[in-house]
Formats: sequence, C-alpha cells, structure tokens
Amino acid sequence: MARARAWINRFWRDEKGAFATIFGILLVVIVATAGAVVDFVGVQQARTKAQVALDAAALALQPNIYDWSDEDLKSAAEDLVIERLADDAISVDVEEVETDTDEGSLYFKVKLNVPTVFVAMVNIPSMDVRLASQATQRHNRLEVAMVLDNSGSMNSYSRMTNLKTAATNAVDILFDGQTTLPDVFVGLVPFNFFVNVGPGAEFESWMANADQAPSAWDNFDNDDDESTAPSGSIDRFALFSGLTNVSWKGCVETRPYPYDTDDTEPTLADPDSLYFPMFQPDNPDSGGYSWDYVDDDGGTCPGPTLDGYCEYKSWQYGTWPRRDSDYYTDSTKTTLISSGANACNCSGQTLTYDNWYWGGAQGWTHEVHCNVYTYPSLSDRELQERICKYAGASVSSTSNYQGPNASCLDAELLPLNNNSDTVKTEINAMVADGGTNIHTATAWGWRVLSPTEPYTEGDDYGTTTHKVMIVMTDGENTHYPSGSNMNCASYYTAYAFPWNERLGECGDSTNTLEGLMNDRTLETCENAKDAGVEIFTIGLEPPNSTTQNMLTDCATDPSHAYFPSAASELNDVFADIANTISKLRLSL
Repeated sequence: MARARAWINRFWRDEKGAFATIFGILLVVIVATAGAVVDFVGVQQARTKAQVALDAAALALQPNIYDWSDEDLKSAAEDLVIERLADDAISVDVEEVETDTDEGSLYFKVKLNVPTVFVAMVNIPSMDVRLASQATQRHNRLEVAMVLDNSGSMNSYSRMTNLKTAATNAVDILFDGQTTLPDVFVGLVPFNFFVNVGPGAEFESWMANADQAPSAWDNFDNDDDESTAPSGSIDRFALFSGLTNVSWKGCVETRPYPYDTDDTEPTLADPDSLYFPMFQPDNPDSGGYSWDYVDDDGGTCPGPTLDGYCEYKSWQYGTWPRRDSDYYTDSTKTTLISSGANACNCSGQTLTYDNWYWGGAQGWTHEVHCNVYTYPSLSDRELQERICKYAGASVSSTSNYQGPNASCLDAELLPLNNNSDTVKTEINAMVADGGTNIHTATAWGWRVLSPTEPYTEGDDYGTTTHKVMIVMTDGENTHYPSGSNMNCASYYTAYAFPWNERLGECGDSTNTLEGLMNDRTLETCENAKDAGVEIFTIGLEPPNSTTQNMLTDCATDPSHAYFPSAASELNDVFADIANTISKLRLSL
C-alpha cells in the first residue's frame, strides 16, 4: 500500500511533458491567430471586389429609379454583385434601397457574409462586411412630344384657341423663356383621324413605294377581277402623280398589327414594318356611294366594245308620233341586224347625225345615228378597285371629305427640335377638322421620341435623357361602321375600311370597333412606358367613363392623368405638367 502511494506521489510531482500538453492546447490558438491574417486578407479582397460590383450596379440601375420598385432594384443589385463575385460561398444581402427621383439618386447598403478558414477553428465560421454605394445622375436632356387633338370638335367652345394658348405657354416653361436651349427638345403631333407626316416624307427610306408594303394593295386592283389577286406592283405615290389636280398631302395609314402599337424600325426586309400614304379610294359612280370623285371608266381604263350602228327614226303624221329603227353592224348600213320599233336606242349616246326632213306620207321625219357599245360588266368592288381610272384624271371635288386626301388634317408632325419659336409657330398653325383616332396619334408621339426611324432626333433609351409624351384630346376613339355599303363604313380611316380587316371586320358594331381602338391605344402606351417614356394624358370634358379610364390607364400613373371640365382650364393643366417635368432637367 505504501509502495502504491509512493508511485502516485511521484507521478504527481513529475512535470515532464507538461509543455507539450500545453503547447498542443495553445497550438490551435496560435494557428488560428496566424491564419486570421490570411482570413482577413481574404475578407478584404471580397470586400474590395464587392464594392466595385456594387458601384457598378448602382450606376447601371440608377436610370431605372423612375419606373422600378425598390424590390426590383434590390433583386437586380444582388444578382449583379453575386455575378461579379463569382463565389457561391459568399452571401449577399441588400439591406437598404433608397431612391430620390428629384435628385436622380440611388443608394444601396449591402451586407456580405464571407466564410473563414482559420478562425473557424475558434468558432468564427464567417465574417460580416457592410458596404454602401450611391449613384446620382440627374437628367441632363429633356425630350417632350406633344400629341394634340385637331379633330372637328375642337372648334367648339373655344377649345382650339385655349389649347394653342396652353401649349404655347407650356413651351415657354419648358424652354425657361429662352428661344433655344441645348438640352430641351420638343416635338408636335397634331391628329384627327390621321397623322400628317408631311409630303416631303415621300422620299424617305421608311416610306413604301412600288409594291413594298402588302397592305398598300388594300382597295386597289389592276385586272378588273375581284376573284384574283392583282399582278405587278402598286405604288400609291404613282396614283397621286397620275391625278392632274391633287397631290399627296402627307397623311399615312396604320401599319398592320402589332406594328401599329410599337416603334419597330421600318426596313425593306420586313415589308409590314414600312409606312405608306393614305389614299381614300374612289367609290363607284352608281349605287349611291358618297365618295365618288373620278369616273369609273376614266383614265386609261379599257373602253367599251363597239357593237354596231343604230339608225333611229321617228315621224309625225297627223297627231300621232310613230317610230322605227334599224340596227347595223357598221355605219355604212350595209349589214342590217334588226329592224322594227325599239330595235335600238340612242338614248344617252353621242349623236352622229340629227336631221329633220319631209318624209312625204310619213310627215316630218327625225333621224338619229349613233354607235352601239357594250360596256364592261363589273361589280361595285371591281369598279372601286380599278387603278387605271386615276391616270390623267381630275378629282371632281376635294371638299366634304372627297378625294384621296379625305380627312387628312392640315397641321404636319414636327420632329424633336430645340427651337421654341419653331414649335410655337406650328402650334398656332393647327386647324380643327375631322374625327378622332387617339391610338394612331399616341403611336406617332412615341415614334417622335424613339431613337430609331422614322425619326432619329431622339436620344437612345437608357441614357440620362428624360422622354415625356403629353396626349391631349377632347373626344374618344371614333369609328363609323355602316351596313349599307360594301366597305362596311361611312368614312375612310387610318385602318382603311372594316372590309380590309386591319381593325375588326364587316359587321362589327361601333362599340366593337371603338373598343379595339381603345385596346390598341392602351397597348401602345404600355409599350412606350416599358421603353422608358413618361406619359401624361389630358381628357378635356371626357365624353364617357370608358375614355376616362383608358386615358388614366394610358398615363404613367393616375396622378399623370388630368380631366379639366372646361377649355379655360387647359392653361393651368399644361403649366402644371410643364413645371413638373422641367424639374427633371438638371445638370449632372
């Protein structure tokens, strides 16, 4: 027992190996401490790389602060930083997003969680790092398209007078009272049923000429046979050139859907994307059609077939008139075809001989000689579509919506420019006349702002340029279908006739067709807003809730939609809009 106690005391007093034990314990701390330098360097490298990525994300996303939500900005920023870090072990969390649209600023606060290697041995598996970045880039260029109603109803209650005053004053606000500013550009799109791009556009590459736009064939044919497709090419400009007293005024028809709701650049490779001149076709001479302005068999159209020669006689004996006639195949009267009462009739024909002579027992005899023709038997559709009738023809009247330029408004579209006097001159030249097509006008307003043809004055999307469209109307999208004629409409429109099925079809009601116009207006607005265009709408005394709702939905948000109850309020409305968007014209 004593021996065992001695051995225990000896073991207790023995210190050999204690250092190794202690060193073993301390070694973990020593390695973790030394490795902390490596971990710290790794965290700093991740921090530096993430800061660069976050700065780039802030700059890239700043232009979107005007139409993106904070959640969208947060998600996009996280994706950009994670992509740049290229390390799945590092987590990225955007903790704060702050935007200021007046100042044009975007602020991000981000937390990184970076895994450790060495200090993980002392229960520190990762380290948090916080970063911040702010990008401020104010708008330094302003582009505004004024889309203004020139329909006939604007003549009532001094609406056009008040509109001109209001739009002119808005231009002065936008230009800060100056004639020109290097960073302010304003365009003008007057409209009624149509938009007038100006007759000079005939020679632009985006306008279709011979057989380039398929829809340009609508209501035209060159073979007098409606059952077969036309052959060769159709050039509406050539049809205008053939008329002796009318030239193209500058109005255009819509492109086929969906090109009538977007700013797709027109190219020859895509014929449907091209624009083409409006040309209201001449309606048949008979049948009670309203828009008949040239002869169906005029121009270079094939003439009637000469069948023979008619000699018509009538004589008076006593108090009873008697008549007889002979029908020959030629004017020499050598081949008699028929004889007897009413065998031929010269009524309506050009007389080649007219004479009274004493016929003895028959009394006084009256002779009439004329040619007998057979005219082509063509349907109303074939008569309307003949292009030969325009060659060398004179339009009988250009009033009351007659002629190929029917309903084309006088005021022309003005592309973006930075001279306030030019814009105001064009505003004051506007004249109210015709119906209302808000859809077509809105599409052209967007095209004025678009950087691609038909107008290239607009800056690229996604730059520091602020693009704004102001759409003003006192009416509703208007269509006049009719079941009483083959074209199924009372007026020619930018979509041609319902018969052509560019908008609806024959048999559609007014509500259906106008509803389709509303739908396309909204689609155009949504497409423009998606591209970065801010939209203000003004409905002067809106005729119905449908139109008011459409204009509200068309605007960027409900606060961008105005509904003045009287024309006298237009000046305040335009001033409010102009002052609002002028605040965004700030230098970098």
